[in-house]
Amino acid sequence: MCEARGIWLLYNAAMEHILYGGRGYVHPAGVGGLADWTITVGSVSKEYRMIGWRFVRLVFSNEPVGRLVGLGDRVREALAV
Repeated sequence: MCEARGIWLLYNAAMEHILYGGRGYVHPAGVGGLADWTITVGSVSKEYRMIGWRFVRLVFSNEPVGRLVGLGDRVREALAV
């Protein structure tokens, strides 16, 4: 669906390792050809319980790099409003 419509899947992986009831985990990038259309945003500080630290990770294919350059600046501008 993402590829057919030219839409990126933005996946928030901040809590992906918190599982309940013995359930397994499947990352969306591993499903049906979504690897090239998935941008994963994670929070290292939440994943590894680093209270007070703020580390973010982005995982994606090469194509959206040009669009993501400067994204952090835009987010800071939006937060300042």
